[in-house]
Amino acid sequence: MTRILFVTSDLPVLLGSNCWPRPTDKVPLLVSTTYQGQLMPWIGRLPRRVRWWALRRLLKIQKQPADAFDKLAKLADIAPQLLSALSQEQWHAMVLTEKGLDPWLDYLPTCGVKLAYLQDATTPEVQTLVERAIDVRKRRSFKVLFDLRWMELGQAGGIEQATYELVSAISQLDRRNAYRILAPRSACTEWDFPAGFQAKLHYSDPVSRQFEVARSFLTNKLAEGLGRRPVLTPHMRSLAAYHKLDFDMVHSVAGYTAPDLIGFPGVLTINDLQHLHYPQFFSPEEFAERERLYRESAERAKHIICISEFTRQDVHRQYGIPLEKMSTVWIIPSRNVWQPLSESARSTLLAGMQLTMTTPFFFFPAHCWPHKNHARLVEAFARIASELPTGIQLVMTGRPLPEDHPAAILIGNHKLSTRVMHLGYRSPLEVRALFQGCLALVFPSLFEGFGMPVAEAIIVGKPVLCSNVTALPEVAGEAALMFDPNSVEEIARGLLDVATQPALRLALGAAAVRRRPLFSAQRSAVQTMAIYQRVHDEFYGG
Repeated sequence: MTRILFVTSDLPVLLGSNCWPRPTDKVPLLVSTTYQGQLMPWIGRLPRRVRWWALRRLLKIQKQPADAFDKLAKLADIAPQLLSALSQEQWHAMVLTEKGLDPWLDYLPTCGVKLAYLQDATTPEVQTLVERAIDVRKRRSFKVLFDLRWMELGQAGGIEQATYELVSAISQLDRRNAYRILAPRSACTEWDFPAGFQAKLHYSDPVSRQFEVARSFLTNKLAEGLGRRPVLTPHMRSLAAYHKLDFDMVHSVAGYTAPDLIGFPGVLTINDLQHLHYPQFFSPEEFAERERLYRESAERAKHIICISEFTRQDVHRQYGIPLEKMSTVWIIPSRNVWQPLSESARSTLLAGMQLTMTTPFFFFPAHCWPHKNHARLVEAFARIASELPTGIQLVMTGRPLPEDHPAAILIGNHKLSTRVMHLGYRSPLEVRALFQGCLALVFPSLFEGFGMPVAEAIIVGKPVLCSNVTALPEVAGEAALMFDPNSVEEIARGLLDVATQPALRLALGAAAVRRRPLFSAQRSAVQTMAIYQRVHDEFYGG
């Protein structure tokens, strides 16, 4: 097959921070220092033909090992330039036309990188091949890489759940295009794709990188024993990693694109720009890093998905990104909330959390991050606790409150330990029971790019009591009673109204049922796939 390689020839050497795996990463070798010392004499005693055989196997060379090795050495020489070109999106500036470069094929990213077996780069044939390759690329199906290396189970809140639901929803619809998932092994245990969905899992755990480093060490030592120089440099390992992933575009869903993937055609999901609105919730180092990553990622992405219209307008105001470069696609709530539990199952699950079917409670699921506003909610509950119907509780889940958390201190000071319960992390089934068993959801957050719990409560048909700021009015619509999250008095009044007015609860519940269709997983998946197709056609059809 004819392959064409686009790359500039005069770019600076790629910085280590943009390599994948990064050369500066302190990845411990599987081969210990002691073993390395014993390995070299052992390699030296092997017959030369055996060493060549081992080297061929490690480098996947089928024939003419000496000639192929020389060609790989040549690729190693220009690998820094190739990676620099990729990182700067300048890979289309020149055509390399040397013959017989088959040994390169396992090291060249498949994302737009091709080889041409032509002698003269100035001939019309080169341009013809380029145009033909672009046309073929445009008409073929696309391959999307989901970069989920950040996904540690239970640590990322709603973004983690929304990502699972998006990929799962796409898997139900797409049988034409291919998807690659780069994530920790532990995060991939729950993927269950239907037959016909073209997906490959690539694990980002350190052990996988250790194996590649160890393989490179052995390969390079064999080469040195044959009088050759090392070829599997960190830059070559980066090229090989891109090739193995085999993708056309990257979808980065955590608000930024990783530096080692920012040069590829990319779709970026921005959830919020909270750090610009509440910088006090971040350390100076966290703020600077987040701002650097978010701003550069937004500027270099081919298209940006914003999880609410509020976020889309905010990104436009803060970063100056044109509105036409961004689309609003709501994130997908957990499919579990759509499934009602039987009364007996719900009763059993609630009992396991020291709750009963007859005890009404407000439900607040959120990690104890500052912007979630736990302290004002507890203070508001304390103010009207004596006016609430007997037995009403406030139940919270998520990351447990530290002892010095303002909300934990208030619970102690107001002697509310029997009325305000923090259940910590709970299973999806238990959270489902809490949503379905609560009197209403209360969500006093100061800042939300979307507000997943609000959407989940609406799907369940529960009344919602939430903040009137950021994306929450957009998501909640008429299904919520809203308040100023900075006003303890307004939060308290809302709690009392919902607890004491059955007609208000019925009206909010009915509004929630009418609003449920807006949170369709299929709707968001179709919108996302349309963006993939648009980016693919614009980039490869250009």
